[in-house]
Amino acid sequence: MENETDDFVEIRGAYDSVLRIGSPSGTREYRRIPFELALHDLTARGVIESTDWGGAAPRLVSFLEEMARDWRGWPGERTWRDDGPQVRLTATHDGKGIIALEVETSTTIGVEGPGTWTLRVVLALEPGSLDDLARSVARLLA
Repeated sequence: MENETDDFVEIRGAYDSVLRIGSPSGTREYRRIPFELALHDLTARGVIESTDWGGAAPRLVSFLEEMARDWRGWPGERTWRDDGPQVRLTATHDGKGIIALEVETSTTIGVEGPGTWTLRVVLALEPGSLDDLARSVARLLA
């Protein structure tokens, strides 16, 4: 389920899980897109980094559009990462109508050690909601 305002797009999953993507700030060359990932009373906030040369914002829109196009299913995993090592989305389709979107945020994905942390939340998405979701995110990031 998705909710949209002028300031954010909200993707809701089961068990009070939610991913909120906010309006970007910065320049076209370097954009900072606030996000919030929540499950029950646990909330992580951070920034999706998108650079002109890395293209995380347009790649996010393409990632969602490809899932919408292939709503009947696809083999394996599809992955998107921001241009900084802090946010990763991994989508799988069960072939029966449910898309599992794993949202992972970390101080630095792939690096573990003292002072680091990682939060992973899996959101169940309805394939029929993906077209609207991709359009909403495209409008927000335009």
